[in-house]
Amino acid sequence: TSLGVPSFMCVGAQKAGTTTLHALLNTHSQIFLPLCKEVHYFSLHYHQGMDWYRSHFSLANSNQCIGEITPYYMFHPYAALRIAEDLGKIKIIILLRDPVNRTLSHYGHSCRLGFENLPLEEALNKEDIRLTGFLDELKNSCGIHKNHQECSYLSRSLYRSQVQQYWKIFGRNNVLLLPSESLFSRPLESMQIIFSFLGLDSHLMPSSSISNVHANK
Repeated sequence: TSLGVPSFMCVGAQKAGTTTLHALLNTHSQIFLPLCKEVHYFSLHYHQGMDWYRSHFSLANSNQCIGEITPYYMFHPYAALRIAEDLGKIKIIILLRDPVNRTLSHYGHSCRLGFENLPLEEALNKEDIRLTGFLDELKNSCGIHKNHQECSYLSRSLYRSQVQQYWKIFGRNNVLLLPSESLFSRPLESMQIIFSFLGLDSHLMPSSSISNVHANK
């Protein structure tokens, strides 16, 4: 626990089970997560300031371990540095899904939400062009690059550089990598690994929360 801000964070990957993880973590009485699953402070709302960020955790008890889950943080080029500067070397959880499945799931997600109207192959071929200028745009504390966020199907699935950035900034000991396939197939075992990583008591989850665990179609 620290002064009303997260001591751990799940930073991604998108479409790799972060919604499932949110539901499972919420069953543990020693964990506090904000009502809004993705706060996006270190990506989209950095200009709002730390008081705005702290307000999301104001209902936490002093003995609870505060966390946040925003999958865009892993892919956002400046989020890791911002997190370290504001929160120190907190614990980082990263879920990694088979990259091809993640890419296809992300594409389907963008189509359903109306962010994408190109056929899959064309969208993948145009990805580099669509992402042009994202570094300069996102450097601004209020910078938003919609294509970087919504149409980065292949780029987000190239995990190595994203993970290495978190290793470099937070140290390997503070970063837990977990295959999302394990979270879906062996949720109890995966959650015990996470609780141990966070230094929390192991915890029996209600069977209803486990039965709802499934990979995104």
